[in-house]
Amino acid sequence: MKKNVASTFLMFCCSLFLLGYLPEAQTGISPTAQCASADLSHWQFFTTSNGTLGGSDLPICTMFDMNGDGTGTKSLRFKVGQRRYDKEGVALQGGGLRMSQWMPSGDIRLSIEIASHYSSPKDHRNLAGGLFEFIVDGTVIAHQDFGPIDNGTTKRSVLQGTAAVSAGRHEIRLQILRPFQSIPNDRAPYQYLGAMTLALPSQ
Repeated sequence: MKKNVASTFLMFCCSLFLLGYLPEAQTGISPTAQCASADLSHWQFFTTSNGTLGGSDLPICTMFDMNGDGTGTKSLRFKVGQRRYDKEGVALQGGGLRMSQWMPSGDIRLSIEIASHYSSPKDHRNLAGGLFEFIVDGTVIAHQDFGPIDNGTTKRSVLQGTAAVSAGRHEIRLQILRPFQSIPNDRAPYQYLGAMTLALPSQ
């Protein structure tokens, strides 16, 4: 039997990460909760060796239409890619969120809304909307590569995955990567994380 450890929205404010990570008996965080009510006890941002999450003002908590129904919901915006363009190094760079904690044996289950949006005054499309990955202990459990994205368009999906773990300490990552440079003033695509359900093994 599993318990829902988090069923809420990813939110970001003032360079702090907010993810409601609450015991089953407690009340989940409302989708309209203020970004400032951050819970940093389990998650942290990370970048890859030459990766960026988008510059000093990103990630950020924002309203975005995650499911295409025309209504904005709280989401976490990134603009990932290479910090400095390196044609000789590892192309896919970026970063995301990670947590590490002890767990009993059982299944980790994740479902999270993801999206990429591109807008440019001159380019018809961008070649990489973003590769989203759910990683447990270094193994990619689920992935979604949005590939090329046309100007003025949004690509949306739900990333879902399950991983069986033994009793012990385990690391979970939500990683977003692109093979091109991303700097604060360029027109690279934005990536978004929205509503998440995360279930960890119960005692």
